[in-house]
Amino acid sequence: KDTPEQAAHKAAVLEKALPPLLSHEKTALQFLGFYEQVLDLWKDKQLFARADACLTAWLKEADKASVRKKMAEIGLKVADQLGDKKSLVRYAEVHAEH
Repeated sequence: KDTPEQAAHKAAVLEKALPPLLSHEKTALQFLGFYEQVLDLWKDKQLFARADACLTAWLKEADKASVRKKMAEIGLKVADQLGDKKSLVRYAEVHAEH
Protein backbone atom coordinates (compact mmCIF):
# COMPACT_ATOMS: atom_id res chain seq x y z
CA LYS A 1 0.00 0.00 0.00
CA ASP A 2 1.22 3.46 -0.88
CA THR A 3 1.86 6.13 1.71
CA PRO A 4 -0.30 9.25 1.33
CA GLU A 5 2.73 11.05 -0.14
CA GLN A 6 3.31 8.30 -2.71
CA ALA A 7 -0.37 8.28 -3.64
CA ALA A 8 -0.38 12.08 -4.05
CA HIS A 9 2.74 11.92 -6.23
CA LYS A 10 1.28 9.18 -8.44
CA ALA A 11 -2.00 11.08 -8.74
CA ALA A 12 -0.10 14.22 -9.77
CA VAL A 13 1.73 12.29 -12.50
CA LEU A 14 -1.56 10.89 -13.81
CA GLU A 15 -3.26 14.28 -13.66
CA LYS A 16 -0.49 15.92 -15.69
CA ALA A 17 -0.56 13.17 -18.29
CA LEU A 18 -4.22 13.40 -19.28
CA PRO A 19 -4.72 16.85 -20.86
CA PRO A 20 -2.55 16.10 -23.94
CA LEU A 21 -4.53 12.87 -24.45
CA LEU A 22 -7.98 14.48 -24.55
CA SER A 23 -8.07 14.65 -28.34
CA HIS A 24 -7.31 10.91 -28.60
CA GLU A 25 -10.64 9.39 -27.64
CA LYS A 26 -9.67 5.73 -27.14
CA THR A 27 -6.47 6.53 -25.23
CA ALA A 28 -8.23 9.14 -23.08
CA LEU A 29 -10.99 6.65 -22.19
CA GLN A 30 -8.43 3.98 -21.24
CA PHE A 31 -6.51 6.50 -19.17
CA LEU A 32 -9.66 7.71 -17.41
CA GLY A 33 -10.57 4.10 -16.62
CA PHE A 34 -7.17 3.61 -15.00
CA TYR A 35 -7.48 6.92 -13.11
CA GLU A 36 -10.90 5.79 -11.83
CA GLN A 37 -9.42 2.48 -10.61
CA VAL A 38 -6.62 4.32 -8.83
CA LEU A 39 -9.09 6.59 -7.04
CA ASP A 40 -11.20 3.58 -6.04
CA LEU A 41 -8.10 1.83 -4.73
CA TRP A 42 -6.79 4.74 -2.65
CA LYS A 43 -10.13 6.07 -1.33
CA ASP A 44 -8.48 9.23 -0.02
CA LYS A 45 -10.45 12.45 0.61
CA GLN A 46 -7.55 14.71 -0.42
CA LEU A 47 -7.10 12.79 -3.65
CA PHE A 48 -10.85 12.94 -4.29
CA ALA A 49 -10.70 16.73 -3.84
CA ARG A 50 -7.78 16.92 -6.30
CA ALA A 51 -9.66 14.69 -8.73
CA ASP A 52 -12.71 16.95 -8.51
CA ALA A 53 -10.60 19.99 -9.41
CA CYS A 54 -8.90 18.14 -12.28
CA LEU A 55 -12.12 16.70 -13.68
CA THR A 56 -13.75 20.13 -13.57
CA ALA A 57 -10.83 21.60 -15.53
CA TRP A 58 -10.65 18.68 -17.96
CA LEU A 59 -14.38 18.91 -18.72
CA LYS A 60 -13.77 22.45 -20.00
CA GLU A 61 -11.14 21.15 -22.43
CA ALA A 62 -12.69 17.87 -23.56
CA ASP A 63 -14.84 17.95 -26.67
CA LYS A 64 -15.44 14.24 -27.30
CA ALA A 65 -18.83 13.15 -25.91
CA SER A 66 -17.62 9.73 -24.71
CA VAL A 67 -14.69 11.29 -22.86
CA ARG A 68 -16.91 13.94 -21.23
CA LYS A 69 -19.37 11.21 -20.19
CA LYS A 70 -16.60 9.11 -18.60
CA MET A 71 -15.27 12.17 -16.76
CA ALA A 72 -18.79 12.88 -15.48
CA GLU A 73 -19.15 9.25 -14.29
CA ILE A 74 -15.91 9.51 -12.33
CA GLY A 75 -16.90 12.96 -11.09
CA LEU A 76 -20.20 11.61 -9.76
CA LYS A 77 -18.31 9.02 -7.69
CA VAL A 78 -15.81 11.59 -6.47
CA ALA A 79 -18.50 14.14 -5.54
CA ASP A 80 -20.44 11.40 -3.73
CA GLN A 81 -17.34 10.46 -1.71
CA LEU A 82 -16.80 14.13 -0.86
CA GLY A 83 -20.48 14.70 -0.02
CA ASP A 84 -20.46 17.65 -2.43
CA LYS A 85 -24.03 18.18 -3.63
CA LYS A 86 -23.13 21.08 -5.94
CA SER A 87 -20.54 18.96 -7.77
CA LEU A 88 -22.97 16.03 -7.91
CA VAL A 89 -25.48 18.23 -9.75
CA ARG A 90 -22.80 19.60 -12.09
CA TYR A 91 -21.54 16.12 -13.04
CA ALA A 92 -25.08 14.78 -13.38
CA GLU A 93 -25.89 17.59 -15.84
CA VAL A 94 -22.81 16.80 -17.96
CA HIS A 95 -23.59 13.08 -17.84
CA ALA A 96 -27.18 13.75 -18.97
CA GLU A 97 -25.91 15.72 -21.99
CA HIS A 98 -24.32 12.60 -23.43
